[in-house]
Amino acid sequence: MKDSTNEAKKTLVADTSALFNASDFPAHFDIVVPPGVVEELRRWGMDRRLDMLLASRIEVRIPLNGSLEKARKASEATGDIGRLSDTDISVVALAIELEAPAITDDYSIQNVIKSLGGKFLTMEKIGIRDVFTWEFRCSGCGKLFKEKIDECDVCGHRLRSWRARKK
Repeated sequence: MKDSTNEAKKTLVADTSALFNASDFPAHFDIVVPPGVVEELRRWGMDRRLDMLLASRIEVRIPLNGSLEKARKASEATGDIGRLSDTDISVVALAIELEAPAITDDYSIQNVIKSLGGKFLTMEKIGIRDVFTWEFRCSGCGKLFKEKIDECDVCGHRLRSWRARKK
């Protein structure tokens, strides 16, 4: 049996759902999260669990501006930008910056990370297999939009996500 204390530490970037649902992470991994994950867990009343994790296993790190910009551009390119919060973008940015897998069940985070050639691990769901790009289609007249807007400029109806094509 290998002694895990002699193995090199590896890094994983976790999103909010990973910390919310996880019972434990492998001992030979360091877990990194952006500040938004901490804020979201506190809003959900997870203070005690969070304090324990922060004291022992979790490092809070702010992604560099270059990584954030790359994550935003990639999410715009896939059309996931309207589905991702600032915290989600920060998770993608840290995964890019640290060249580490992200732990997430969020399909939009997975899609953006995969589009950049990165890796992810899932907790409860089966992860995506292919990268998709998204457009927005008017629920009234059917006009397609590349970016999400509040309402169609032709008929005023709401837009819905529409899978454009597989990459």
